[in-house]
Amino acid sequence: MVKEISPITCNWYCFCMRFVASQKQWSILKKEIKSKEYGKKLFAELEKTNVKVKPQSILGVLKKEPKKKRVDRLVAFRLDTEKPLNSKEFSKALSPIQKRVVALLKEYGVRDFDATACSEFIFNSKVFNPVGQLFLPAHISLNPELTKRLGEAKLTSFGILFENSPLGLRKAAIDLDEETEALSIAVGSSFKSASVNKIIANAYKHTAEIAKLFVVKKK
Repeated sequence: MVKEISPITCNWYCFCMRFVASQKQWSILKKEIKSKEYGKKLFAELEKTNVKVKPQSILGVLKKEPKKKRVDRLVAFRLDTEKPLNSKEFSKALSPIQKRVVALLKEYGVRDFDATACSEFIFNSKVFNPVGQLFLPAHISLNPELTKRLGEAKLTSFGILFENSPLGLRKAAIDLDEETEALSIAVGSSFKSASVNKIIANAYKHTAEIAKLFVVKKK
């Protein structure tokens, strides 16, 4: 479970896994996940957690470069919340999905995979500031003529792309909503794991730990 730096909540979480499987395995797996029965059981399990989330799943095929002579399969899901949830609540919602994904991947013998996780976390701007020189809000200087026509400019959000990140971080978006006093940190990161066990929960924890690096408590 993610160690709390209260208050921190999560708006949504997306998990994507790419793996290699034969056409026969993929056809069976795709048919099972897309079946109405599978969806009904998953929704029933989520309802038992009493956590208000809206799951969405995606299935697809990604073709690699011809040199590699392999086809990657894609399984992804996204959880949106009706209201921001703390990590304890979010972990409850992830539990039934984790069990199902692990069961399916083991059943079809998936061992080689790459995972990517994206999440948006919400911090209270009364308690936290963006770290370092990432000041928000920030006034932007425009030329006098443009300022006269448009008005004074103020930056309240921006995105950053990362290369060669030791944490697998690919991108981050920081947004300050002055009205609701919400400071949101959205991150997208690749995630390495030697096992499918707890991979979804661990990938969620991974993004949460990265998000915390972008904020600092006010003194």
